[in-house]
Amino acid sequence: MAIPGKIKEDMENALKAFIEGKIRRYGPIQRPDLNIRKLAAIEALAKNGHASASYIDSMKIEPDLLPTSAVLDWIGIIQRLKDLPNRQQKMSAAEQVIRARLNFQGTRMGFSTEKTDNLWWLMTGGDINSIRTIIAFLKDDRWKEDMPRLLRGAVDRQNNGRWNTTTANAWGTIMLKKFSESFEAEKISGISNIELVPHKQSLDWEKLPSGGMLSIKWPKSKTVLNVSHDGKGRPWAVSYTHLRAHETVLDLVCRLLLEKKKEEQKQLRYKAKWKKLNPPHPHTK
Repeated sequence: MAIPGKIKEDMENALKAFIEGKIRRYGPIQRPDLNIRKLAAIEALAKNGHASASYIDSMKIEPDLLPTSAVLDWIGIIQRLKDLPNRQQKMSAAEQVIRARLNFQGTRMGFSTEKTDNLWWLMTGGDINSIRTIIAFLKDDRWKEDMPRLLRGAVDRQNNGRWNTTTANAWGTIMLKKFSESFEAEKISGISNIELVPHKQSLDWEKLPSGGMLSIKWPKSKTVLNVSHDGKGRPWAVSYTHLRAHETVLDLVCRLLLEKKKEEQKQLRYKAKWKKLNPPHPHTK
């Protein structure tokens, strides 16, 4: 939905006034985040071609000291301001900060600075940063091979099919649409095959245009999983097993038992605290 012309113009003028110091925000809690907020404002203007390299002149930008959301804003500014001095050098430094902070726990995408990245008063955090990282580098050939892993990692941050905030879900909708336009523009047709010797399964996209699930028995010895597609388009393949790769049935049982023991200890502590706060009446036995 497009913002009406006059309203959009007033919003952009307000952002420019804030960047130039003509509008100041005072609150009960003062935070040293002025540069962070200015970067966000400049990036918003840059998206519509209304930012200027002169806005950066009075700011000292050190990407490795910025929260991840601000680094992504800085990258967006660099991408759009073609007249920015030392543009390529600045991009390389900011990109290196993002790569250094990326942290995958299994398939879940995170950042090494995630605890300090949760700037709730600026409506940003880990979920939004993971989504915006994909948007920032979606058309960069140097990140092309990383995109499937980044997408899976961002989606794995969801709980019950959604990210934790309304803002993150709005960003996620935009990201998935852009990703689909870049990587899934061609309609899928033909046959997809998976093989785990000696077993093999195939999926016919004409019969199942939305895709489906193929099941193969776990092999008795070490072997290679081969996945191939004969036809048009680029379907996705996601592998699931009943156990995590590093676990055995014994590991699972032990973990469940430990969790049960921790819960029992928690209940005992709660009962002890309750007795301390609510001692028995002296006339009761």
